[in-house]
Amino acid sequence: MRSVKVVKKSRCLTLSILKRIFTLSFWVRLDDFIYIRMGLWRSKD
Repeated sequence: MRSVKVVKKSRCLTLSILKRIFTLSFWVRLDDFIYIRMGLWRSKD
């Protein structure tokens, strides 16, 4: 029973870590996208 609890805990931990990494990379990508769009917009002017 104890090992099952540990497995569940570790699975939750890995899921939370993956979620955090995904959200971080998502925001970084969004930031880059906005920055690139601004750069293109500025270069047109």
